[in-house]
Amino acid sequence: MTSRQFRHLITLSLAASVLFWAPVVEAQSAADAKRTIKAQRKYYKEPGYIGAEIRYMRGTLLVTGWVATEALVEKATGIGESVKGVKDMRNRLVVKDYDVAAPPDSEVLAKIDERIDTDEDLARVRRKLEITVDGGGVTIVGKVSDYAQVAAIIRSVRKVPGVVSINFDKFKW
Repeated sequence: MTSRQFRHLITLSLAASVLFWAPVVEAQSAADAKRTIKAQRKYYKEPGYIGAEIRYMRGTLLVTGWVATEALVEKATGIGESVKGVKDMRNRLVVKDYDVAAPPDSEVLAKIDERIDTDEDLARVRRKLEITVDGGGVTIVGKVSDYAQVAAIIRSVRKVPGVVSINFDKFKW
């Protein structure tokens, strides 16, 4: 067997194993995605955690990214441990000094709408929601059909400059 044939055999074996395990991974990730959203609800409501990535997987909550102060890094562990279902908490936050002038709330809301409107599915969902901005704090109220839409909206809002927190306690799915 030549090295080229061997490489093709390895490639095919890897592809087959990925196809075999994909349904198992998807079933696990759906439950984890719901817990991720529940954890994000607690973190993003607090000012200062918008630069943090929150991921839940198989009982472990991983918090990575940046915050403005060491106090926020320390507080993150307590927030994570209060999330139902978290067995292990991994806080990988770092302090990053950022001093950016906050844009006016109307500009933040316009940018949120602009970002959401770039996705046709999210634009339809947006009509069902009430989004308000007060001092950089975003509040989302409304109901959507599933948690994937919640995750997409939160991801979009987090990326808008000037957003300091997101309260989606009354955002139902």
